[in-house]
This record gives sequence, C-alpha cells and structure tokens, in this order.
Amino acid sequence: MPKLSSVTARQAEPEDLAALLTLFEAAGGGCYCQWWHFDGDDYAWQQRCAQDSNSNRQAFEDGAPQLLSRQSTARDEWGVVALEANGSLVGWLKLCRPLSAPKIYARRLYRTLGCFAADREQTWVIACTLTHPEYRRRGIARALLTAAIDIARATGARHLEALARAPQE
Repeated sequence: MPKLSSVTARQAEPEDLAALLTLFEAAGGGCYCQWWHFDGDDYAWQQRCAQDSNSNRQAFEDGAPQLLSRQSTARDEWGVVALEANGSLVGWLKLCRPLSAPKIYARRLYRTLGCFAADREQTWVIACTLTHPEYRRRGIARALLTAAIDIARATGARHLEALARAPQE
C-alpha cells in the first residue's frame, strides 16, 4: 500500500468526537484510550473491554471536553488526530503528562531506574496511538508523531516518552 501523501495531523477538536468513536469501533478492542486511567488489574481490564466496552466509551466521552479542547491553557492531556485528504479521520494519538496517569510509571518494566525519579514536569508521554485498520502502514503514525512533537514543544516539554507495544495485526 502506498503512503498517503495528503494525510495531515492536528490537535483534536470537539467536532472530532463522533469520528473518533467510529475509529475506536473500527479498530475493535473496546479500549477507547482508557487503559492508563483504569484502576483494575489486567484481568478486570480484559473483562471490561470484552464485556463492558461501553464503560470505556462513556469514560472517553466524559473526558472529551478537556481532551479535545481548543484552548491551549495548562492541561494534562492532548488529543491528536490524522485526517485523510477527504477529511476522514484515520488516526489518533494521546499525549499526557505522566503524573496524570500514575499507572504509566507504576507498570513500567524499568521503573526503578534513576531517571524516573527525576522531576517529570517537563515530560510528556505518548500514551496511545491508533490507526484505522484499513490505513495502517501508510504514514499515519508518522504524521501523528510529528504533530505530537510540535504540541509537546509548544507546551514547554523537554522530554517525550513513548510506551512501545507490539502492533496488533
């Protein structure tokens, strides 16, 4: 599949909510970008995604006003979307301050390293990325990451971390 030469990425806006919900549904899994905010253990998470994904959807919708806000005031999360030339929303990325989702550091494999004890105020984390299944391997993630770096810089971030995970096929 060729790369999409006309894909653009930008800060998510309130008008993107319906398309984002459609994207999450197309990708399956029932996560709705809620893993880092879920208090239960892995088994409870799997059960919730499989049997009660509406709770995750509702939590995403409840958090959408801040996450998709146009205001650039101090905040803990930013949403980034990727759009195809025709305006179809085909990708999502969430930036957050690591301390706004304590599970981010609590579940790290290398959480005892000294660098994680340092001041995290100027650090942002790429907490979630999602590409529509029909658009994978076409440069969507690259566009999302480029926009995320720009947003992180604009907020004064000096560090950007990502939480790698094996891709789902």
